[in-house]
Amino acid sequence: MLADMAAHISGLVAAGVIPFPFEFADVVTTRTHKSLRGPRGAMMFFRKGVKEIDKQGQEVMYDYEDKINQAVFPVLQGGPHNHTISALAVALKQAMTPECSKNKGIDGSRVEKVLESLHVAANKNTIRGDVSAMVPGGIRMGTGSHL
Repeated sequence: MLADMAAHISGLVAAGVIPFPFEFADVVTTRTHKSLRGPRGAMMFFRKGVKEIDKQGQEVMYDYEDKINQAVFPVLQGGPHNHTISALAVALKQAMTPECSKNKGIDGSRVEKVLESLHVAANKNTIRGDVSAMVPGGIRMGTGSHL
């Protein structure tokens, strides 16, 4: 089973508010440019290791890795985008640092109001370590592409 975590949901998963989809799914996808504040891209996770023990006592392994890798590259992706991969690595590293979740006196709600008064489209967004969705530590710039 595949679970596609929308970027907002992945932030809730990272914060431990909702369970990680691997409790239910074998493959999990998510986007990286909203709650992670990373480049426009995506990540795909899949199960590895022992799936089960068959009737003969042999280990049956998950076989997703080769299938996914061969489907994505070169068929779908066409080639690695090294600038996006490195930007994603930086965003992941920053998201894992304790400084990222410390309150520095300003929050996403206040920044959202200031930017809106200047006619800049933005909305408050929770980030890792936030305790309240009403006073989050992050913002998302811009509007959806449909607007």
